[in-house]
Amino acid sequence: MKNFVLSLLLLATGALSAQITITEASLIEVGDTLRVQNDFIVADVITTAPGPDQSWDYSGLTSGLISETIVRDAEDGAFMEEFPSANLLVNLADSVENYLLKAGSQVADLGFRGRVDEASFLNVTARYEVPYVTQRADVRYEQEFSQSTELVVPAAYEDLPDSLVTEIPGDIVFDSIRFRISIDQTSTIDAWGTIQIPGADYEVLRENIVEMRDTRVEIKLGIFPWVDVSSLLDELLPGLLGQDTSYTQQFLAEGIKEPIARIITDAEGNALSVTYKSEGILTSTVSVDGGKPDVFVYPNPAIDKVKVSLKNLSGRFTFRIFDVLGQDVYRREHNFDASDSVVVDISHLPRGSYYYSVLTTEGKPMRTKRLVVIRP
Repeated sequence: MKNFVLSLLLLATGALSAQITITEASLIEVGDTLRVQNDFIVADVITTAPGPDQSWDYSGLTSGLISETIVRDAEDGAFMEEFPSANLLVNLADSVENYLLKAGSQVADLGFRGRVDEASFLNVTARYEVPYVTQRADVRYEQEFSQSTELVVPAAYEDLPDSLVTEIPGDIVFDSIRFRISIDQTSTIDAWGTIQIPGADYEVLRENIVEMRDTRVEIKLGIFPWVDVSSLLDELLPGLLGQDTSYTQQFLAEGIKEPIARIITDAEGNALSVTYKSEGILTSTVSVDGGKPDVFVYPNPAIDKVKVSLKNLSGRFTFRIFDVLGQDVYRREHNFDASDSVVVDISHLPRGSYYYSVLTTEGKPMRTKRLVVIRP
C-alpha cells in the first residue's frame, strides 16, 4: 500500500515539475533582437483541445523569410515626447515607432506614431486609452486574464487623402475625424507540454486568446462633442468599421522573449497562419538583412489605380490581391525596384474590402494587408 501511495506521489510530482512558469526573464528589454519566421501554408498544422502534458509537432513548418525586431530605449525615438512614460521602443513596418512601457511583471503597448491597419491612409499618433498588455510574467497553467481598452486614431480634415474626401457625403461637415477601436480580450493558459519547431523543441505553456474589436468613426466640429457617424460612412469604408473577432494560440517558453509559435485560427480552431521563433532555418533564398521586408499600396482607400512599392526588397515578385473568401482578383509578376513603384489597375474591382500581399519564390505571402476600394 505504501509503495502504491509513493508511486502516486512520484507521478504527481513529475507532472507538476513538467509545468513551467513564465517569469520576468521572458519579458523583452533594451538590446533584445526578436527573430521570427512566418508560414501561411498551414494545412498540416493541427490545433488541440485544452489540457496538460501535450506534444505539438510543428517541425514541418517552412519559411524563407526571417523578420527581426530590435528593442531599443524609448529615448531613441523621434516621438518620445508624445509617450513620456514609455521606456521601450520597437520600429514596425513603414518606420512606425511603437512605444511600450515595461513595469513590474508586464510589458504594455502605449501606442505608436505611424499608420494603423484599420485606417492605413492616416499617418498619425495613436494611443491606447488604457495600456494594452502584450507580455506578462508569473504566468502559470490554468490562469486567466482579461483586458479592455480603446485605441484612438485622430486626424484633421486636411490630413485625409483626396480619394477619401471626395467620397464623404456633402452634408457631413467636420474639423477633425477619429477612429475609435474598442478592444476586449480574454485569454487562458489552457495547456502545457512540448512543442517542436524547425530546429528546436521547447517546454511551453499555451495561451488561448480571443479578442473582439469594434471600430467606429467619429467627427468633431468646433466646440461640439464628438459624434459617431459610423452608420453614415459604413458603405464608404467597407470592411473597416464594425465588429471583428480574432483567435490566437501562442506558445510561451521560460526565458525566451518571442512566442515559440503564434497561430492565428478561425473560430473553429483551424490554423490560418503561423509565426514561429527563428532558429535560422530557411527554405528559400529570401531573407532579411538590415530591415524587415514590407509591401505598401497607395492610395488606400483607392478608386481605380494603386502604386505598389516594396521596402528592403527588390526583384521579380508576384503581387496578389484577393477577396475576403481568398479568391484571387489580381495576380501578376512584376519587377520591383527599391527606388520606384509599380502601378496596378484595379478599375475592374467592385467597391469593397480586399487583401493584398507579395509572394515569395515559393508562393508564400511575406505580409498580408487590407485594401479598400471605393467608387465615385
